[in-house]
Amino acid sequence: MKFLKIQIKSFWPAAFGLVVATLLFCLPGEEFPQAGWLENLQLDKIIHVGLFFMLVVLWCLPVQHRAQNKLRASLFITLAFIVYGIAIEFIQRDFIPHRSFDIFDIVADTLGCFLGWIVLKKSS
Repeated sequence: MKFLKIQIKSFWPAAFGLVVATLLFCLPGEEFPQAGWLENLQLDKIIHVGLFFMLVVLWCLPVQHRAQNKLRASLFITLAFIVYGIAIEFIQRDFIPHRSFDIFDIVADTLGCFLGWIVLKKSS
């Protein structure tokens, strides 16, 4: 059973998504509106899950048309984005004004990566 019927053969959407996500992660904290009641819903964690899901899917789809070992390639991409998510948290803590390290962002990033990998694995 195929869950994902989208076929993307180009890396351009993936590269664009990575640039946009990186720019969002590197915005200073004061650029974000104070959410108030939305903070109680942990909306930012849902956004992290969605962004990392999207990144894994967008990078893995073109690989499915090129790689001989699709499982190994998609697993490598998934692990690479988990490392990217961890690195972003340290970058935010050390270099981005009014941003901080959040272990729960890493958990959300990892969840998004694995959800993307699972959906792609089920669709292949």
